[in-house]
Amino acid sequence: GEFSSDLRQQRWRWRRWAKRLTTNPYVQQCMALVVLFDAYCNCSDIDARAQGDQVNPTLHVAAGLCLVLYAIELGLILFWQGSVALKDWIFLLDVGVILCGFTEI
Repeated sequence: GEFSSDLRQQRWRWRRWAKRLTTNPYVQQCMALVVLFDAYCNCSDIDARAQGDQVNPTLHVAAGLCLVLYAIELGLILFWQGSVALKDWIFLLDVGVILCGFTEI
């Protein structure tokens, strides 16, 4: 009835918002910067461990925040695309990378 129609409309609004957010060029550019910063954090971490130095805890926390941002972005993409996202090999690759990141923590 009316309740299910309202619920569908709410879900549609949230999906539209998620699509707008994840397809926004500014958000996509910011996420590209997050990827580059995360790569820097991970390279610094690897270098410090290879030299036997203490790992900078700030960079470790920053890399964790990058991972959370990736996970949120993929969750939003899955929310608005539904099962179609699971047919995209790049999406699946990103899921694998995120799962590896979380297992490292």
